[in-house]
Amino acid sequence: MRKIWYNLTMTTISILVAYVVGSLELLGLIQSEFSLNGGFWNIISLINGDVWWGNIGMIIITTFASVWILSITIYKVKIRNMKKNTK
Repeated sequence: MRKIWYNLTMTTISILVAYVVGSLELLGLIQSEFSLNGGFWNIISLINGDVWWGNIGMIIITTFASVWILSITIYKVKIRNMKKNTK
């Protein structure tokens, strides 16, 4: 059960991270191809610059580590509650 829980958690966070990264890339492509400017598009251009992708990589690593720790904590609490309810 524990292995399924962790695999499901990591698969879910992987899908969400891939969706966010893909969306940022797509918006950056649209911004650069159509030379769009304005508040939103300037932020997208900044994020898709060289400096921000390094930061995004660190954010992704931190997200995975945080979600993994949260997943362990939730699983242990659930197991403890299940053991209490069965006694």
